[in-house]
Amino acid sequence: MSAQLAAGTYRCRDVAQSVAAAVEAGVTWVDTAPNYAFGTAESSLRPVLGTCPHVRVSTKVGFVPDSDWRAARAAGALPYDGDRGHCLTRPYIAWQVARSRARLGRVPDLVFVHNPEHGRPDRTGPPRMLTEAFEELEGMADAGEIGGYGVAT
Repeated sequence: MSAQLAAGTYRCRDVAQSVAAAVEAGVTWVDTAPNYAFGTAESSLRPVLGTCPHVRVSTKVGFVPDSDWRAARAAGALPYDGDRGHCLTRPYIAWQVARSRARLGRVPDLVFVHNPEHGRPDRTGPPRMLTEAFEELEGMADAGEIGGYGVAT
């Protein structure tokens, strides 16, 4: 087995510069999320990914970045008026994945359900919520809108 490195953009100060340096050093995978770098991580990656098509990318769904809240509400993707900061309904997943594809400039290789336990104090809600999230993501994978999916917690 050979070791492989990936670059993560969580708490990254300059996403584009950091990932470009990581790719130059041999990294072939980048992990990000719509809520990283105050909602700018995915857009910052687009130029790097555009010049490095061999680099694979994973992103996430679930957290509602402050920068996206109004647009998600206007699109009817958020089912509530209050800001809970996290949403895993089918409409929000579809909206957020489409937005991530546009920001990244390509289909994400993986989309992770981001901290599904967030805001869920009861034990009965998460299994049902994950089933619905996976059904939505499975449809997207079948349609070629994402490469695959999983959970990041």
